[in-house]
Order: sequence, then C-alpha cells, then structure tokens
Amino acid sequence: MLSISFFDLAHNALNSIGFLRGNLWFFAGVAFFALISSFIPEPSLSPSSEVQNKKKGGDDRGKIIMKKHRRQVLFSGIVTAIGISLHNFPEGMAVFLGSMKVPILVQHFVIQFKNNL
Repeated sequence: MLSISFFDLAHNALNSIGFLRGNLWFFAGVAFFALISSFIPEPSLSPSSEVQNKKKGGDDRGKIIMKKHRRQVLFSGIVTAIGISLHNFPEGMAVFLGSMKVPILVQHFVIQFKNNL
C-alpha cells in the first residue's frame, strides 16, 4: 500500500513541480521522518528486572511500577493518536481539494458516507 501511494503521488509530483524539486521534497520527508522517529522511544520487552524488584520491594514498589506503566500506556495512546492524525491529514486535504475542484464529488462522498452509516 505504501508503494502504491508513493508511486502514484511521486508521478504526479514529478510532472507538476519537476524532477529535482520532487526528489528534494521526498528526501526532506525522509529526513523529517528520521528526526521524528529518533524522539520516539523503543519499547522494552523485558520487564523481568521490574518484576523481581516488585517482589523484593513490597506493595509500595508495585504501586510505583503501576504508575510508570500507566504513564507509558497513556504516552502510547497519545503517540498513536498523533500518528493517526498525521496519517489522515493528507487524505482529508486531497478530498477537500478534489471537492473544491469538482463539486459533483461532494455529492458522491455524501452518498457514500450516508450508505456506510
């Protein structure tokens, strides 16, 4: 799906803004994604040291671990919401701009939305 989107968008971009600018913006997007992914921490899959410390520390240590886990889950939810929003934004812009260019498309989208309810 990613390659279909890329090749479809790349072809139109190269035709409209030119080869050099199209490639520059593509690699600017790659660099932007690399920058964003450097800020998102990798999840650790081995909580064994925390589990052993919980057994040694008693109930207070368990509460601290649960608070930490709750913060991690909340952070994951926020990152997921931001990711979905960033994913859906270009699609929404494409639908909006397409409907402004060809108003009959709005009717088709409304009918499709109504039928999916």
